[in-house]
Amino acid sequence: MSDNYRENKMLDNLREINGTLVAKESIERIINEYTRFIATVAQGDLTRRIDLEAAEESDMRDLYDLGRNLNTMVENLSDMARKIRDVASSVSAI
Repeated sequence: MSDNYRENKMLDNLREINGTLVAKESIERIINEYTRFIATVAQGDLTRRIDLEAAEESDMRDLYDLGRNLNTMVENLSDMARKIRDVASSVSAI
């Protein structure tokens, strides 16, 4: 094997490793954002939504779908809380 072939092979391996590290960091960043979002919702803040741009741009369809579903869940919880408040107000007015 020539030295040029070995160098090219090493460069290819380094590029692959770098790509893997970039993907890992992107996944970690998105998961950390989702974790903070869930903690905020658990504290009762139903006004927040996940910004799905990072997951959409990263081509990680599963994480994008998870974020979209989390947003939908919180929207439904918010609607449910509003309906309960409305019914409670109606009952207390009687």
